[in-house]
Amino acid sequence: NKAIKLLFDNISQKLSETFILYDSIPVRGFEEEETSYQRLKNLQLLIKIPNLSQIAIRLSNPKNCWENLLQGEDK
Repeated sequence: NKAIKLLFDNISQKLSETFILYDSIPVRGFEEEETSYQRLKNLQLLIKIPNLSQIAIRLSNPKNCWENLLQGEDK
């Protein structure tokens, strides 16, 4: 499934990247073979959730994400 592959690739990239913690400590990625298989299984379950696309739209839409915060600034 294309959606599973896109999600898997995106999450895997984030987990495998090295990053800097506290502006001074380099931390290697957390990717391991066992966890990657579990992640794939979890994504296969996630994609079966009814109305997932509506949930994703609601959570990822910038207007909805910032709506309450921006409205609060006007008061």
